[in-house]
Amino acid sequence: WGRRRGGAVQQHPEAPPASSPDQAGEHRGIVRADTHRPARGTTLVAMRVLVTGGAGFIGSSVALALAERHPGMDVLAADNLYRRGSELNLPRLKAAGVAFHHADVRHLADLEAIGDFDALVECSAEPSVMASVDGGGDYVVQANLIGAYHCLEAAARRGAQVVFLSTSRVYPVAAQEALVTREAATRLEL
Repeated sequence: WGRRRGGAVQQHPEAPPASSPDQAGEHRGIVRADTHRPARGTTLVAMRVLVTGGAGFIGSSVALALAERHPGMDVLAADNLYRRGSELNLPRLKAAGVAFHHADVRHLADLEAIGDFDALVECSAEPSVMASVDGGGDYVVQANLIGAYHCLEAAARRGAQVVFLSTSRVYPVAAQEALVTREAATRLEL
């Protein structure tokens, strides 16, 4: 399993101790609490993963993919449902077994109320450039800056792993346009 609770790693009852090799002479995929990285070949089924912005376009896709690819994983989605249409993803999340928490990353107490988790995928953000023009910059700063800080703080308090997703909007457009790329069979390469 490799679930981290209170500084200790709980192992799956059928797994050998993390320090003993299996019959093939290799260690089974146990998450080591001291590295926060799963060993190669680790099955991440018993982790509890919180996806912030979990009802948004990217966050719901991440939560659904985790639930589909790792059926034993406890996937949680947290979202404040601020963006119109995000509530339309709630039935899909529920059908996939993803637990939804109405929470706002702008408020650390909301994240604390969710409880323990082993990893956090930070997908919450106000992606619209126009949001700060139309309604002032306060919501954008609170959601994107303070919210990201609260996610990092909540993860640090639990010793949880963090994956931070960002957008192209944080990189200068001129620098992106100046990059020389060539088209490969499946992607653009630098």
